[in-house]
Amino acid sequence: MSKTYFIDSENVGDNWIALLGKASADDTILVYYTMKSPHMNYRNLILLKQSDKEVTFIECNYGNNALDFQLCTDLGYRVHDIGDGEFIIVSNDTGYDAVVRFWRKRGVSVKRIKGNACSSVDTYEEPLDEEETVSPEAKAAAPEDIARETAPAPETTQAPATVTVTEESAPSPAAPATEAPAEETVPEDNTQDASLEEAQEMLYCIGLDNLVDLHDALKKTFGEASGKTFYTEFKTKSSYKSFISKHKKLSRDEKQKLYTGIVFKENHTDMPKGLPEFLVKSWKQKPNLNSLRSALLGKYSKGQAREYYDLIKAHIKILNNIK
Repeated sequence: MSKTYFIDSENVGDNWIALLGKASADDTILVYYTMKSPHMNYRNLILLKQSDKEVTFIECNYGNNALDFQLCTDLGYRVHDIGDGEFIIVSNDTGYDAVVRFWRKRGVSVKRIKGNACSSVDTYEEPLDEEETVSPEAKAAAPEDIARETAPAPETTQAPATVTVTEESAPSPAAPATEAPAEETVPEDNTQDASLEEAQEMLYCIGLDNLVDLHDALKKTFGEASGKTFYTEFKTKSSYKSFISKHKKLSRDEKQKLYTGIVFKENHTDMPKGLPEFLVKSWKQKPNLNSLRSALLGKYSKGQAREYYDLIKAHIKILNNIK
């Protein structure tokens, strides 16, 4: 059974890094953070960068218990969407135990572990009171039936916005195109072919030595399902290393221009001349989004500035990291 970890970074800092060596390939690690979350130390940052395990960072609004509420909301969404699985809250905050009890009474496998227990996740679990034990009837209930009683219908439920460095995602309700039999081809799907070509160009711009940015860029540009499909293929197939090495050599400025052009094209928006250079220069001078928005307002009309800002704000850090 796959596990989904919900990390309360405000509470446990980066103790969750131990999960990188414990979680299986099918497990999902979600790190919820705010402006008040502790910074990662260099050793753990290196471990994260070197790990093949995908991690998704989800930015939350800051406020009193705000992260807790947003984490619990996402937990409910994923219980509804995934159904069968194990859901693990990583936090020292006993307030989450009410949520654990709520779902356990309905037959869903939810538990809380402390941050320092991440290195022994297979054996450690915060105990529940005896009276909170799941009833046999609840255990027999199908997860999808429970979800229907406690969550909105999937067509009206929306996942929260995420800042991913890694693996956000609950499985998409629709089966991705890559699940089709290998012999079945759809040559008429020119849009998908075009997207693959653009994804490959994005791969060249970022490279395989920065999987965090590559994962983020693909999902932000092509959507959750397609982005994850492209990322998995690029990461696992050795032929893409050859693709990068044989690609026409481009300068950093040319890569940034190519990357920005793909983002604009996928959003059906014309990219103004000189925008990539302007964005990188503005970000280098003052690396924060408010300053970037002000810079755009100073160069373009209000409508254009707002459109460009909304389009590029999720990509500016990736754009700046291109080598």
